[in-house]
Amino acid sequence: MSRGDDLRSAASLPLAALTTSSLLLLAGLLAAPFAISRPSACGFTVAVSAQPSTGATPLVVHFNASVSSGVPTGYNWSFGDGSYWNSSFAGAATPLHRYAAIGLFLAHVGVSEGACSAGSSISIGAVAGPLTVVLLAHPLQGGAPLTVTFNATVAGGSGTYTSATWRFGDGGVGSGLNVEYTYSRTGAFTAVLNVTDSSGHWGVASANLSVGPDSGTAGGLRSLPVAAYLVVAAAAAIAVALLVYRRVRGERAGDSSAPPHPTSAAAGVVPEISGPGLPPPPPMGVGPSRRTEPPGPGVPALPVPPRSDRLQLTQRVILHIGAQGLLGPDDVAPFELTQGGMVEHLRASQNTVTNVLRRLVAAGVLSQEVRHVQGRPRRLRVYRFTGRGESIYRDLRTSLADAASSARRGTQGAATPPEAPTTGPVDRPRRAPP
Repeated sequence: MSRGDDLRSAASLPLAALTTSSLLLLAGLLAAPFAISRPSACGFTVAVSAQPSTGATPLVVHFNASVSSGVPTGYNWSFGDGSYWNSSFAGAATPLHRYAAIGLFLAHVGVSEGACSAGSSISIGAVAGPLTVVLLAHPLQGGAPLTVTFNATVAGGSGTYTSATWRFGDGGVGSGLNVEYTYSRTGAFTAVLNVTDSSGHWGVASANLSVGPDSGTAGGLRSLPVAAYLVVAAAAAIAVALLVYRRVRGERAGDSSAPPHPTSAAAGVVPEISGPGLPPPPPMGVGPSRRTEPPGPGVPALPVPPRSDRLQLTQRVILHIGAQGLLGPDDVAPFELTQGGMVEHLRASQNTVTNVLRRLVAAGVLSQEVRHVQGRPRRLRVYRFTGRGESIYRDLRTSLADAASSARRGTQGAATPPEAPTTGPVDRPRRAPP
């Protein structure tokens, strides 16, 4: 039996089944790969080379076949791992081939020149590469309970992976390359994946996760018992009721005991908005005017202060939002309820409107959500009143009506009976569906 026959016999067996003599032959071949060239009766020979001829899997080899004379008309490649390629174009002399399995392979090329042919072979050795594990986890942080999806990719080693075990850092364990796990308590955790192949090699990957209080409500209120919810709701209702009562009583007392101030009620200036949780009002100054459209059918139009009136931007934002009407849970929101709509219609700067909206949300006057918006290709952040915001809006409208009434009384004189101030709640119209 020739050396080439020994090589083909060894290459046809998996590494685990090779005999001692075959292993020695394999070791020699890996140390010094060789090519076998068979002469042709047509008078030309074929030489084949490979770069690289040995390496770790996955091994990509660049072959090159050349002839001593003549013009080739066809190439027939056999790569030794069960893959074949036959072609007649010029680039077929230099193919690329990828060896994914571990073993010793005998690559052979047959070159045709018309009716004549010649061939050559070369040995390729593919050995196991290092076992590597790449781990992806999403999300890496959030409120408890937090469900995390883990996806792992393994490469190298023997190519056969016998185990993949998880330790999620909170005492939980699992198995498999792609898993989901739910963290039910808060804390910082490290999830570790250990993968082992059939040769006993192993690889490790890990991911760090942070689980905080329930992100659904501020401060993790969702974890509180029902009784705590009731206490919080009752306290909030009492605080709002006291705030409204004190404001209304103070306005009525001011109307009956003192004439309108020449620079406030007579000029139509609206009292400042204040209360627990609201930021101090900015300095009074000249601001841009707001739109003059009425808020909707059934609601009396309020006098719009001229540009010279010193109406705060916070008050103008509240009036602007209230003028849009009620928004149902399935309604498409108008652009005027977005930050961009307020900047456009109130003629204020982007930064100023942003700061006002942030303060009103922090004070519990406004809530924000992402919704579909009329005429916009994607969903935007929309601002709406909370229960407290509705109360403040009604009080502000009442103050505007009282200021306008006082101004009219001052111009009409004593012959005209004074109008009764509007102190009751003002209903907001429900927005018609688009």
